[in-house]
Amino acid sequence: MIPKEAGVDVIEKQRPLKLQESLKKVTVGIRKDRMARAWERLGVCDASQFAFLRGRSTVQPAMIKRLLLERAKHHGLPMVAAELDWMKAYDSVDRWVKEMALRRLGLAYDFIDYLLEFDRRNEQRVRTYYGDSEPFACERGTCPQGGVESCYVFLAVMDWVPAVVKRSSDEPVVYRVSENETVEVSETVFADGASLYQRSLKSMQSVVDACMLFCGFTGMHCNIGKCRWMATAGTDIGNGELYGAQWDPCGRWGVKAGPLVAFEKVDLDEVWRYLGMIQDGDGNCEHMVEQLRLQVGEAAEVLSRKKISLAGAIYLSNVVIMPSAMYRLKLSSATDEQIDQIQSPLRQVIAKKAHITAAHTNVLFGGYMGCGWKRWRDEAGIERLRILQMAWQEKDSVFAKVMRGAVWQLQQDSGASDLVLESPFAGDEIAAVADTWLGRLWQWMSRSGLQLRLRGRSAEVACKGGECDCDRRLVRGLKGRTKKLAVAGCSKFGVSTVSDLLEMDGLHVRTEMRAGGVWTNACRDSRSGQEWVTLMRAQLCVEDGRDVVSVPYATCLSSPCALVHL
Repeated sequence: MIPKEAGVDVIEKQRPLKLQESLKKVTVGIRKDRMARAWERLGVCDASQFAFLRGRSTVQPAMIKRLLLERAKHHGLPMVAAELDWMKAYDSVDRWVKEMALRRLGLAYDFIDYLLEFDRRNEQRVRTYYGDSEPFACERGTCPQGGVESCYVFLAVMDWVPAVVKRSSDEPVVYRVSENETVEVSETVFADGASLYQRSLKSMQSVVDACMLFCGFTGMHCNIGKCRWMATAGTDIGNGELYGAQWDPCGRWGVKAGPLVAFEKVDLDEVWRYLGMIQDGDGNCEHMVEQLRLQVGEAAEVLSRKKISLAGAIYLSNVVIMPSAMYRLKLSSATDEQIDQIQSPLRQVIAKKAHITAAHTNVLFGGYMGCGWKRWRDEAGIERLRILQMAWQEKDSVFAKVMRGAVWQLQQDSGASDLVLESPFAGDEIAAVADTWLGRLWQWMSRSGLQLRLRGRSAEVACKGGECDCDRRLVRGLKGRTKKLAVAGCSKFGVSTVSDLLEMDGLHVRTEMRAGGVWTNACRDSRSGQEWVTLMRAQLCVEDGRDVVSVPYATCLSSPCALVHL
């Protein structure tokens, strides 16, 4: 039994981890991978499923919720949003539910029967401190936590939920993508949680009733204590409430609806958490920023110990502390100034270890002429930019259309004559621009000298004016045997980018690449006779007899533009 929450010993907060035979895991894993590839190729899973599938994650449903709430706040989009949570979902799947779910997705019955045989002939024991229990057989729990196939089997079970929601949805949220296009959003599902979106409380009640009936039909239970709902300012709900009723067994074959239980109503100014995104209903994240600043302060206090060197402190900051904070920051609308405040405690510690003042720690940032320390506001900006690029390049998904609609709305609200994200930021005085997620990204890009060119499904990052020569990959633009030679040399000498071939001044090439250097003639194409150092000097535009590049690289290698192009 594994505790769900650290330090909590209550049995209801324990999760069973099933230990299975190695040979079973190997054989089932092989067939499971084939099944997953077929699902992806054929697109059998509902598009609103975001768990366990390649290319999908918590980012898409979290961003859909954020962008819907922003549209509701600034443009009065009527919306009722509810979140459902399934209780002990993996451990309560019956055998027949597993069979019907897999049949529903079109799997051949010999494979279904193959999986069911492990359930029919199962023999379980509970391993305790005092030894193993007596063997017993399970009727439920056919998606054991620890089984290699469990995630995909449970995905098949939960794929029922979007179908149930769509059939019972009378008034899904209508989100405008452009002047002539809209998209309907009614649900997103991630593992054992579902987010529902409707335009009215009456329609939402109909959807919730259908989901509760699904639970009763499959024998699963909705954790009503964790379910909640909210309504945006543009929605007329009066004094209404949202209710759910569990379906309980009655007699041998009958069922009956239990008492109605009201879902928790969350006001727009209350802070909540959804898939790691922490904010209130209006998108404000001050509470998250303050909590994160305190956590980073505690981590900085640990790093301030004398036994931790400057290099060690920077490494722990980049590898441990920053990733734990970055997920929350990239999904939030935190400003650059707020992110700098979060990183400020680390800045003071790093400055002290480097024997400089905190005001001069900029010299430590960047991998070129620095110590490799990462500036969090730039990392958050880069992650936000990647989310936008990912959405823009998707084809006809709800996530893609919602993001495109947000860009279209940003263009309308800004009033800019030029395209947003390609032009300097214009919207400091407009809340619908400056206070939004895309608005924060646009501000950061403008300050960093970046522009995003959105053409069709293409989303390319460029430096404004085209004058910046970024820290590009050494193999970029090469083809054929020339590229093979470049790859072989880079692998042999442990280099990959332009800055790896230059000295600290960003002007002179390394001594290993000069005449008589140790890299000279150490890597050559056996067929053409072309030599790696000669190829790289040509790539850098280094003239014969000289060891100086034509354009110094020191001007841009520590900027966000270089990081994005990498």
